[in-house]
Amino acid sequence: MALTKKTRNYIFIAIVAVVAIAVAAAVFVNLSKPAGSGANQTASSTDASEDSAQAANDFGGLETYTLEDGTVLPVVHAWTHPGSDASPYVIGDELGFFHDAGVHVEFTGVIDYDQYLPSVLDGTNDVGDAHPNQLATYIKEGAPVKAVCRMDIDAVDPANATHRHMRYYVRADSPIKTWADLADYNNGGEIIINGHDPSCTSFVPNTIFEKNGLDRERITYIYFGDAEALQALDLGDIDIAQVHPAYYDLADKGGYRLIGDSVDSGVGAASGTALYFFTEEFIAAHPDVVQSFVNGITLAQAWIDEPKNWEEAARLTGEATGLDVVYTHYFSGSTEIIDEDIQFWIDELERGGYLKEDELTVDDLVTKQFYNPEIDWPDLSKSTK
Repeated sequence: MALTKKTRNYIFIAIVAVVAIAVAAAVFVNLSKPAGSGANQTASSTDASEDSAQAANDFGGLETYTLEDGTVLPVVHAWTHPGSDASPYVIGDELGFFHDAGVHVEFTGVIDYDQYLPSVLDGTNDVGDAHPNQLATYIKEGAPVKAVCRMDIDAVDPANATHRHMRYYVRADSPIKTWADLADYNNGGEIIINGHDPSCTSFVPNTIFEKNGLDRERITYIYFGDAEALQALDLGDIDIAQVHPAYYDLADKGGYRLIGDSVDSGVGAASGTALYFFTEEFIAAHPDVVQSFVNGITLAQAWIDEPKNWEEAARLTGEATGLDVVYTHYFSGSTEIIDEDIQFWIDELERGGYLKEDELTVDDLVTKQFYNPEIDWPDLSKSTK
């Protein structure tokens, strides 16, 4: 059954409640820690070596990882990504970009969406990632987090179209062939799309509707994962399925009709924007570690975007996630954060009534202290083959 606007409001209230609980829990955890302890600090033991203790001290008490050559690196914890958004983490780890940049990333396991923020606030994970509208929701409700660099961006160049952030499919027997056909679809009434609000799955369709002169209030979002969305399309539970790159091949082989993609939003690369974030406390205490993470993940992303690496990036991502990945996302190969790309998402939240006008600015969401135009780009021909 389709969700009513009232039900969608309940979903947003639930998200707000999760954020509030997460913030409160993090405060309790921090207040409960002994002085001088940290979320990732390992327990001391009588047989701990002096070298290990010194290494931990050198990195502000962070857990450390020792390479075969004896190099000691600080550890950053991240949740395990189960989809095609895992690519930067997988490539950064498998091809050594993280280690080259001076950091080791340890994966803590797959967690539910509603645990993403809490896991960063309580120190289980040090880094998280989110689209700007999700991050704005966290910060609006008091979460002390900041974005440090970009993750996904959209692939505007037609040559990279198979890596665009999302595609939109309908059934082969649907009367919908283009966005324009939606004007009279269902007698101008409700249009059901898989997704949840606010997220990329609401920002992009809302923006596409506005660009095409369609009333965004006609959209009802029902949450399905991408594979489940195609099944829901078959059953007639939704009118349009939006899916991410890991599922393009499945949708194409399934005979669904492609009616458009995320670049139809008209906001360029911004329609795919996602951001990596840390707590403000972690950033203040470990700026060098954050910089190493930013450098390593950005280099991995630049490698993924190279057409000659697409096949291998898909293979490694598929092996890590268990998915049949043919296409990966497209990512930022620069540590620069572009204000305009973030502002699009803030403006859309204001139009949707989630934010008051000028309630949040780009500077409330991001810090630009980790912009590094002088990265020593390594040989991006790295390969496991």
